Amino acid sequence: MTATPLTECMDDLSDLEGFDADGQPEFLTVEDGERHATGRVRALTGMAVAIPVAPLALFLVNSVVSMTIWTAPVVFLVAWFVCGAALSRARVPIEAFGRSLYLLAVGTALIPVSLLYGNAGVDLGADGSTFRVVAVACAVAAGAMLVLGQYVTRQGERRVTGENRAFEQAREE
Repeated sequence: MTATPLTECMDDLSDLEGFDADGQPEFLTVEDGERHATGRVRALTGMAVAIPVAPLALFLVNSVVSMTIWTAPVVFLVAWFVCGAALSRARVPIEAFGRSLYLLAVGTALIPVSLLYGNAGVDLGADGSTFRVVAVACAVAAGAMLVLGQYVTRQGERRVTGENRAFEQAREE
């Protein structure tokens, strides 16, 4: 299968004229020299990046407290809405994503604790080797999320202030 050039697919490219590829002004505001996403974008981004936190919170709560079929969706929705509201306070979407990685790292680090002290119904094995494997895997995953979250959050802060972002010098050349 070969790629078809854009000029062969579209006869009229006039609908692309005047398109601002750098960003839509209705989605971005500049206040005191700092860029901020508009409220609608921040709310949508906060709710979107909070989606992975909700099942993790549901697992952690369920491993400590037995839930019914009626309380589990409530816990899921409360975790999603509370985390989404907190993440919606980020100035730009990438900051919200970085902060969600912090929340996921904390939740992942709490998985071994919930397995050890909770009633998750998981057989940890007689010698505890299964638990050690799970604990090490969770620690590695949480550490990776913390490092990635720190990097992404720093990139978000640079976008707010307008400083050069990663690899921007290479793009200019």
